[in-house]
Amino acid sequence: MKKIFWLFLILFSPIYSSDWKIISEKTFFKEFQKKLFIKILKNKQKKFHWNSELLVPYSSCGEDFPILPGGFPCSFLSDEISSGGEPLVMDVEGGKIELKISKENSNFGGKVFLISDEEEKDRNEFLIVAFYNKQNYISHYFHKNYLVIFQWKGEKNAPTLTKIYEIWLNSENQISNIKRISF
Repeated sequence: MKKIFWLFLILFSPIYSSDWKIISEKTFFKEFQKKLFIKILKNKQKKFHWNSELLVPYSSCGEDFPILPGGFPCSFLSDEISSGGEPLVMDVEGGKIELKISKENSNFGGKVFLISDEEEKDRNEFLIVAFYNKQNYISHYFHKNYLVIFQWKGEKNAPTLTKIYEIWLNSENQISNIKRISF
């Protein structure tokens, strides 16, 4: 229940700066450890085995939350599903999305989700590959050439989202552009 309260607070409080800021690679690595970034890129190449598919409601982010690549569903800021819970559903009018959950954990100790919408299901394509940490909060996700990293601080059971980095990667997985938004 604590997780649901904190997610609600994050999603529906106007607590983030209103604009994305373009930052340099040098600034990014001052704020974010380079070894963690390399670990994230290794996750992209790791092979996972998948459980059966689930069809779950899509929950869009509130208007006070930034728009993220791939139409990231805010109900997936924490992993309530693989631990047997139900996803936090704020908007039942958003349609359904297909979800596959990894049998193994990622390099960060949590599960991996393959997320797509019903239209992509026919083409067997997944829009988002999301990676979770040991506390079941999203660490990062990949969408096409985008890498989106979530930075959390605070208590393990109820961390606070402090920053999101949106990183455009080139075909060799090198950084082309970085934007940051702070909460």
